[in-house]
Amino acid sequence: MGFEDLPSQLTPTSETSGSEQILTPENVEKIYAKVIQLLDEYWKKKVEEDRSRSGVLAPLETHNKIVTGYAAKISEILDLQGQDRAVAMIGTIFHDSAKLDSQPLEHHIEGAQVAAELSEKLVGETIDGVTITKEMIGPISAAVRRHQNHPFLIGNNGGKRFEEPEKKTDLVVFLSDMMANVGFKNIAFRVFPNKGTQFTHQDVSMAMESRFAKENPDKVSDDKKD
Repeated sequence: MGFEDLPSQLTPTSETSGSEQILTPENVEKIYAKVIQLLDEYWKKKVEEDRSRSGVLAPLETHNKIVTGYAAKISEILDLQGQDRAVAMIGTIFHDSAKLDSQPLEHHIEGAQVAAELSEKLVGETIDGVTITKEMIGPISAAVRRHQNHPFLIGNNGGKRFEEPEKKTDLVVFLSDMMANVGFKNIAFRVFPNKGTQFTHQDVSMAMESRFAKENPDKVSDDKKD
């Protein structure tokens, strides 16, 4: 069974079937502007409560932008539409919502709670052609909670894995964050060459060995073949 065989999170109805517009890294910020604005306001409030958090905010915003761009691409690859696509994209935007004031190994749990609270404020809004409903809040929160299984964090957690992705919507958040982290670590480990490069290699290896990569060789590349 491949990623394409995993169940969708929700079944769109005729009223919430969503836009047929192709989602891209270039248009995602416009389509999901209401969600991004809501998160920005939340983060701004957290910085106002504790100014020491201001130094973390800029890199966090950059990371979130990169992850959201990847999520747009992955949502298209997995052919997510309607409510499923909205759940995946909102979950991605909110995936690090608690990062400013939580411990790294706990930010997925606290982030799931924050995501639920923020999503509640979106109920009734039309985003990406979908009317956000209360039924979508649980899946959004779950996708945030299930994004944590990166080798670096597993290593810091004594080798113990976190909750695994179960739905395609979860996978969008998890894979997008994984891809962004690989790029981040490549930069960081050039600055600190003696620290933790094995985690980058593990990230790449896990991605290339995934079921999706094996079943879709035309959609991934292996630099060993270049």
